[in-house]
Amino acid sequence: MSVKVRWVKPVHPPLWQNLGIPLQNTDLIPDWMDFVWVLPGMLDEEKLCNALAQNLQDYHYAVRRLSFDEVSGRWKLAFNENAGIPITFGVTTRPSIMSDDFDHEKHPDYVDGHPLVLDRDLNASGEHPLLTLKVVEGNGETTLTLGWCHILGDCTSMTHWANSLSLYYQGIQPSFMPSFEKYSEPDPTVEEDIVPEVLPLLYHQEHAIQNSALPVLFSNMFSATSRVVVRISATEVRAIHAWVSSGAKVSRISEADAVVGLLSACLASVSLASVERVAYILGTRGIHPALSLTTMGNCMQTIATEKLEGNVGPWDFADALRKSVNFARNPENLRRILGLHSQMLRRPGLTPDYLNIHSPDTMVYVNALHKIPLLNVDFGFTDRVRFYVYGSGEHFLSMLPANPTLGADGTWTTNNGGIDIVFRLKHDRVDVFWKKFHESMKAALITSTKNESGAFSIFSISRRRLASVSRSKLQVVRPKRA
Repeated sequence: MSVKVRWVKPVHPPLWQNLGIPLQNTDLIPDWMDFVWVLPGMLDEEKLCNALAQNLQDYHYAVRRLSFDEVSGRWKLAFNENAGIPITFGVTTRPSIMSDDFDHEKHPDYVDGHPLVLDRDLNASGEHPLLTLKVVEGNGETTLTLGWCHILGDCTSMTHWANSLSLYYQGIQPSFMPSFEKYSEPDPTVEEDIVPEVLPLLYHQEHAIQNSALPVLFSNMFSATSRVVVRISATEVRAIHAWVSSGAKVSRISEADAVVGLLSACLASVSLASVERVAYILGTRGIHPALSLTTMGNCMQTIATEKLEGNVGPWDFADALRKSVNFARNPENLRRILGLHSQMLRRPGLTPDYLNIHSPDTMVYVNALHKIPLLNVDFGFTDRVRFYVYGSGEHFLSMLPANPTLGADGTWTTNNGGIDIVFRLKHDRVDVFWKKFHESMKAALITSTKNESGAFSIFSISRRRLASVSRSKLQVVRPKRA
């Protein structure tokens, strides 16, 4: 595929361009995340470049480069007056990026590779951006892929950035303006006598691995696993919530708790090891007193539930998750968790997040993004944009807002309140998972007092060798009311 690359800079140099932005230990997440929007039409090249220049004026930190300060021994974001953000434009004849023909995997026509950024020699030149865009036309649609280094921030930060780009493209002045107070905060600390109380919540830290080992471990994990996508409609979410709540001991579990509980129990039933915990990502904006809702960066914390033993069901996982969330949402408890997490991150050269890429299947990892307005990044194609994310791991549940669907008559239908759940599972366990999941959904829909008429919908299994599994075998029809 022939491509054209354009480099875009902010409209004006940032006012504090000469000041480096110091990074906390919790910002040093070397992963790249590839976020994909598929638009049912074309984007104008000049309008997009102009929109990015305006966007980078507000989000000036995104154009900076990673730099290591030998004096302080800290990483920082440094401004380089020659630096910009690349947008790659191309046209492809390949199938759509998420079609079965692509096996739902990355393809260089759509998704670029990224360097391992926490490398002092690599960053010495200041040439490597932490953000890339790729715009590819084909099949009557446009695929916009955002390469976003996690060092720039979490998915909430990314969504604010992307929504700003979409609005500027449409000629709309964004009402949301980012703030950067997180970067002026000192590293959190924790009292020594509190450590035993907090340590179990950071169980995933026991699985820290060397950064240099990531490429091989990811490659092995991807080759051994299939990408699985489950869609649950808003009505089905409510049915699951009613069913799981009926067996839960903790009051007021959320719909997300219930969905995670059901999926965790299904994964536990097909795992070779005993699934003992759920780890989840908690957003800290609005809980941490120093972090406003507008601050950029990684304002999140991975937390593990208590250990579960014995024959556990969906309600047990949901109970454990809700108890842990309630505890962590207390500002003082969160301060202690953040403090210990920061101290544990000081072990040099380690990637702390548990992605189940080298360890036994003893945990389900949850990133609940379905409440984030990712589908609002539409560039004017309202209710017709589909969103996808790569980078999930084994037992790593990415919960996304359900995409709209295109009917045979050319009409788009939104799926508001539905959830698309993406994760990976070892090839030989996929069929068994669907069977168990099927049974659990049937139980939820039969026993729920809120069930309504209709059919349960399931999206795709990505491995070609599983293509023979017929869609009809993956249907659960709700029972008719008496």
